[in-house]
Amino acid sequence: MIELPIEVTPEGGEPLRVVATSRDIRQWEKMTKDFSFSNAGNLRMGDIYGIAYQACRRQKIFAGTLVDFEAEHDLDVLNEEVEEVDPTRPVP
Repeated sequence: MIELPIEVTPEGGEPLRVVATSRDIRQWEKMTKDFSFSNAGNLRMGDIYGIAYQACRRQKIFAGTLVDFEAEHDLDVLNEEVEEVDPTRPVP
Protein backbone atom coordinates (compact mmCIF):
# COMPACT_ATOMS: atom_id res chain seq x y z
CA MET A 1 0.00 0.00 0.00
CA ILE A 2 1.25 3.48 -0.83
CA GLU A 3 1.11 5.93 2.07
CA LEU A 4 2.38 9.50 2.18
CA PRO A 5 2.20 11.00 5.70
CA ILE A 6 1.75 14.77 5.68
CA GLU A 7 1.47 17.24 8.56
CA VAL A 8 -1.25 19.78 7.71
CA THR A 9 -1.41 22.95 9.81
CA PRO A 10 -4.45 25.19 9.32
CA GLU A 11 -3.95 28.95 9.72
CA GLY A 12 -3.96 29.61 13.46
CA GLY A 13 -4.66 25.96 14.27
CA GLU A 14 -2.93 22.86 15.53
CA PRO A 15 -1.11 20.52 13.13
CA LEU A 16 -2.87 17.35 11.98
CA ARG A 17 -1.23 14.19 10.67
CA VAL A 18 -2.91 13.13 7.43
CA VAL A 19 -1.94 10.03 5.47
CA ALA A 20 -2.49 10.26 1.73
CA THR A 21 -3.05 6.90 0.05
CA SER A 22 -3.06 5.65 -3.51
CA ARG A 23 -6.67 6.85 -3.89
CA ASP A 24 -5.67 10.43 -3.12
CA ILE A 25 -2.68 10.26 -5.43
CA ARG A 26 -4.83 8.84 -8.24
CA GLN A 27 -7.40 11.64 -7.82
CA TRP A 28 -4.60 14.20 -8.09
CA GLU A 29 -3.22 12.46 -11.21
CA LYS A 30 -6.66 12.76 -12.82
CA MET A 31 -6.83 16.51 -12.03
CA THR A 32 -3.42 17.39 -13.47
CA LYS A 33 -1.94 16.87 -16.91
CA ASP A 34 1.73 16.77 -16.03
CA PHE A 35 1.75 14.75 -12.79
CA SER A 36 2.44 11.05 -12.56
CA PHE A 37 3.32 9.19 -9.39
CA SER A 38 6.14 7.56 -11.32
CA ASN A 39 7.80 11.00 -11.03
CA ALA A 40 7.28 11.04 -7.25
CA GLY A 41 10.97 11.71 -6.63
CA ASN A 42 10.43 15.12 -8.24
CA LEU A 43 7.27 16.25 -6.41
CA ARG A 44 6.59 19.96 -6.70
CA MET A 45 4.96 21.87 -3.86
CA GLY A 46 1.80 22.16 -5.96
CA ASP A 47 1.66 18.37 -6.24
CA ILE A 48 2.08 17.94 -2.48
CA TYR A 49 -0.71 20.46 -1.84
CA GLY A 50 -2.94 18.69 -4.35
CA ILE A 51 -2.36 15.26 -2.81
CA ALA A 52 -2.85 16.62 0.73
CA TYR A 53 -6.02 18.38 -0.43
CA GLN A 54 -7.43 15.14 -1.83
CA ALA A 55 -6.55 13.29 1.39
CA CYS A 56 -8.19 15.94 3.57
CA ARG A 57 -11.34 15.93 1.44
CA ARG A 58 -11.57 12.12 1.53
CA GLN A 59 -11.11 12.09 5.31
CA LYS A 60 -13.68 14.92 5.69
CA ILE A 61 -11.12 17.23 7.29
CA PHE A 62 -11.58 19.99 4.68
CA ALA A 63 -14.52 20.74 2.39
CA GLY A 64 -13.42 23.91 0.54
CA THR A 65 -11.63 24.46 -2.74
CA LEU A 66 -8.01 23.72 -3.54
CA VAL A 67 -7.34 27.47 -3.75
CA ASP A 68 -8.73 27.93 -0.21
CA PHE A 69 -6.77 24.90 1.05
CA GLU A 70 -3.51 26.32 -0.32
CA ALA A 71 -4.23 29.76 1.17
CA GLU A 72 -5.17 28.45 4.63
CA HIS A 73 -2.75 25.56 5.31
CA ASP A 74 0.96 24.90 5.71
CA LEU A 75 2.32 21.45 4.89
CA ASP A 76 5.23 19.29 5.92
CA VAL A 77 5.86 15.89 4.36
CA LEU A 78 6.72 13.61 7.27
CA ASN A 79 9.74 11.41 6.80
CA GLU A 80 8.41 8.36 8.62
CA GLU A 81 9.32 4.75 8.16
CA VAL A 82 6.15 3.11 6.88
CA GLU A 83 5.93 -0.58 7.60
CA GLU A 84 5.13 -2.59 4.50
CA VAL A 85 2.08 -4.78 4.89
CA ASP A 86 2.36 -8.25 3.42
CA PRO A 87 -0.86 -8.76 1.42
CA THR A 88 -0.56 -12.55 1.58
CA ARG A 89 -1.98 -14.53 4.41
CA PRO A 90 0.48 -16.30 6.70
CA VAL A 91 0.78 -20.03 6.29
CA PRO A 92 -0.68 -21.83 9.36
